[in-house]
Amino acid sequence: NMKRDISKKRLLDYPIEQVWQCLTDPKLLSWLGEAEIELKEGGKVTFRENGNEYHGEILTVQKPINLAYSWNDPGHSFTSYVWWKLMDKKGQTLLELEHSGFKGIMGILASYSYKSCWSRKFRNLEKTLKEIVIETT
Repeated sequence: NMKRDISKKRLLDYPIEQVWQCLTDPKLLSWLGEAEIELKEGGKVTFRENGNEYHGEILTVQKPINLAYSWNDPGHSFTSYVWWKLMDKKGQTLLELEHSGFKGIMGILASYSYKSCWSRKFRNLEKTLKEIVIETT
């Protein structure tokens, strides 16, 4: 159901390689949770946060424009899907997130809670991007 799908777009004032790094380098992924990621199709991805563990499998890797993985939340019986799309905009990056696959009544509730969660995470991501800039200059 499209209504449950989450779609977010953000124009970030950082180059695409840097944004890609924040989505794929476990050391920089702390904005999303403590992460383990095997960056290849079929690779495993694990995020830990507040005692919860989220598991998935990489479905698509096209550096630096496309990253998708399945997302299994221990509290839900269904698998959802996270898809990141990146577009270079003259040195800035248009980052798009689609989170889909929410099923049933639980899916409606989950999609609401993930919506606010992703807004928070996007703010964390921007903080992380700022910190990298400071480190690399």
